[in-house]
Amino acid sequence: AKLDVRYQEPSKYPAVKRDIAVIVDRMTPVGDIRAAIETAGGDLVSKIDLFDIFSGGQIERGKKSVAFSLEFCSYERTLSGDEVQQLYDEICRVLHAQLGARLRDV
Repeated sequence: AKLDVRYQEPSKYPAVKRDIAVIVDRMTPVGDIRAAIETAGGDLVSKIDLFDIFSGGQIERGKKSVAFSLEFCSYERTLSGDEVQQLYDEICRVLHAQLGARLRDV
C-alpha cells in the first residue's frame, strides 16, 4: 500500500482548547456539524475531536447531544481570549443557522 504521509510543523504559539456540546435533530450527521465548525472557525480551528454522542435521559425525544473538543491556534501569533470567544460565538451562530443546533446546558 502506498501511504501519503503529510507533516505540518507544530505552531510555536500556544493552542487554546474549548469544548462545545450542541443539541441537534437525531438524524443530523456528525459530519455536517464538523463541517460547519470548520467553516465558521476557519484556519484558526486547528483540531476538532468528537468525544461524545448522547441521546435519552434529559435530551428531548428526536434529538441528540454531540460534543467536540476544539483547539484554536495560529501560526502567526498568540490568540487572545477575546479572539477565541469571538470564534466560539461565530461557531455557535453558524451551527444554529445551518443546522438548528443549540448549546447544551451543563
